[in-house]
Amino acid sequence: MRIPTICLALLSACALGTAPLAAHDGQQKPPAATRPPAPPPTTANPAPAPAPAAPQTPVRPGAAAARAAARRAPNVRGILTVNGLFQPGTHDFTDTRDFPYNRETATTTGNYAVERGGGIDAGVFVRVWRHLAAGASVSSVVRTSDANFSARYPHPFFFSQVRTADTSVGDLDRAEVAAHLSAAWLLPSTGRFGGVLYAGPSFFSITQDAVETLTVTEAYPYDTVTLAPGGSPTEISESAVGFHVGADVGWYFSKRFGIGAMARYTSAKTTVAIGSGQNFDLEAGGFQAGLGLRLRF
Repeated sequence: MRIPTICLALLSACALGTAPLAAHDGQQKPPAATRPPAPPPTTANPAPAPAPAAPQTPVRPGAAAARAAARRAPNVRGILTVNGLFQPGTHDFTDTRDFPYNRETATTTGNYAVERGGGIDAGVFVRVWRHLAAGASVSSVVRTSDANFSARYPHPFFFSQVRTADTSVGDLDRAEVAAHLSAAWLLPSTGRFGGVLYAGPSFFSITQDAVETLTVTEAYPYDTVTLAPGGSPTEISESAVGFHVGADVGWYFSKRFGIGAMARYTSAKTTVAIGSGQNFDLEAGGFQAGLGLRLRF
């Protein structure tokens, strides 16, 4: 009896021990949550974010052309010029006089030849707007002139019989002082070079020595006469209005100082008479060339 009882107890114990285990094995465990692998460490700097675009200002029509013209405009306020001047041209004139002599008419003719000469010129050009400038200058040219005289004198005894004589006078002074007002165009500067084109009116003051009196010498039988200037020369002082046109170029060895050359043509004339002589045109000016100093400011 004891052995079957023990076997029954063992079977009961086995049945009780396996029932909870079976129930535990029947439950499924939830899967464990997985994380993505961490990125590998890096030392590269992150790319900067793009900056916001600046607002664009609307461009007016013609603004680009205006800026280009402003860049080409001269970067100086004005130019001061001082030149030694040379004037190669001459202005000859003739003084003719008729007067009674021995109940007839005598005639004297003086041909004046004006020589080339030199002087000085000083001026300034001031920029007004972009390339446009206003200018003013004063020039003085001193020259000499020679005069050759020929005369016809009636005979004291015979009608229509003319005696002739000649004489000459040298070293007669001639001076021309002129003021020139200009409208000028400043050329675009290229490196160290600059230039000016200009034109305008000119106002001249002319002083000319002339022979007003001639001395006649004659003796019996009065077939010949001799002629000589009498007394000191007479000074003619006149004014005239004309014009000028010219060009000036300069080379600058520093920001302000340089050397330059100028070429100018001027012209003016007035009508005068010497004593009781006939009227004639007294001309002034001509082609002028100069070299000198330049100052930019």
